[in-house]
Amino acid sequence: MENSLRIGVCHDKMFSGHTAFTTLAILTLALKNSNLKPLVPIVIIAQGVLMLIARAHYSVDVFIGFLVTLLVFTNKTYIMKNTFL
Repeated sequence: MENSLRIGVCHDKMFSGHTAFTTLAILTLALKNSNLKPLVPIVIIAQGVLMLIARAHYSVDVFIGFLVTLLVFTNKTYIMKNTFL
């Protein structure tokens, strides 16, 4: 009898919330402190690789998590700069 709950494997979590949170956090910190801008790609890539090594997500989950967060962040930043909020 096969156990339906498996620990340590991906359960089709589209998209990666871990990647989204890390990407949003580092982009927000880099926006506030320009000294952190060179670290943005390093942190995002390292976090993505660690998620893949840990088998917490598939590679497409990590990529989509990054892409969705990047699009939301850039749209939020654009809207905040170009509206009267």
